[in-house]
Amino acid sequence: HEDIDVMVAQAVEAVGKGFGTIYYKVGIGEERDVELVLRTREAIGPYVRLRVDANELWRPSKAMRTLPRLPSAHLE
Repeated sequence: HEDIDVMVAQAVEAVGKGFGTIYYKVGIGEERDVELVLRTREAIGPYVRLRVDANELWRPSKAMRTLPRLPSAHLE
């Protein structure tokens, strides 16, 4: 998942520049979304806000399946 590596690195760089919120568009694929969010949280630490927007790509059933997998991400 090279794109995830790049996105996580960009998030770390943004936090280093003083950004207090990381915001991702998700909905490309459930496993990718989960990996991206969890790896980003691990990389940026617990104090930076992390937001996701599925842009109406998640049906309620997908949201109900995916969001419970992300409690450690502490999404805003």
